[in-house]
This record gives sequence, structure tokens and C-alpha cells, in this order.
Amino acid sequence: MRDFSSSRFQNGYLHIVQQNGPEFASDDVAEFWDEISRTCQKYGCTKVLIESREFNPGLDTAGAFDSGVSASQIARGLMIAFCFVSYEPDDILDFFKTVALNRGTRIEFFDSVEAGMEWLGVAESA
Repeated sequence: MRDFSSSRFQNGYLHIVQQNGPEFASDDVAEFWDEISRTCQKYGCTKVLIESREFNPGLDTAGAFDSGVSASQIARGLMIAFCFVSYEPDDILDFFKTVALNRGTRIEFFDSVEAGMEWLGVAESA
């Protein structure tokens, strides 16, 4: 599992920075969602921004379904903005977002942190 390079709760949202993006196809993906869940519960937050330079999710249909379900179990009304400079939309990520949305969690992907923050409705701290 790739550890979070940093995570902090600020201005009503959890901001996670990873050197490398999450590997949804790895055996450790449950640990990724568990860490987000623990941190969201600790701060009572429902908005998460995940920032990384690289993103290669390696998802297949089953992995997308499992990750969508896992994300949706974190908190009611959860919003997760994934921000990756190299993000390019694809059908598997759309399926992942749909699985989560059908269970009450909104997930979106962005190619900039600013766009993700705007979607979350949060402001950068001074």
C-alpha cells in the first residue's frame, strides 16, 4: 500500500497528498479506503480531496465495483475529488463513480486541485 505522503483536515475537508496515486487493483486497496474512513470519522468530514502526480488505477470491472462500494461505506453524503495531472476519463472510472453514486457517494476526477476544490465547495486556507 502506498502511504499518504500527507493528510490534513482543513476548512471542512480532508486533503490527502500521495506521491503516487492509489492502486485500486492491488490487494491493499481495502487499507486505502479504511484509512480514509478512519480519518473522516475522526474529523466528522464528508469532503475528501485526493491529490497525486501519477494515476494508474489498474481497475477492472470487479475492482471498480468493489472500490465504489467501499468508498460509499465511509460516510453518508461523502464527496471525493481525485486530482491527478494526467487524468483521462475512461469507462471503468465512470463505472466506479456510478457504483458509488448509486450508494450515495459522489466521486469525481479532475486534472487540477483547484477544479477539485471548486467541485467540493471548499476554499484553500490562507
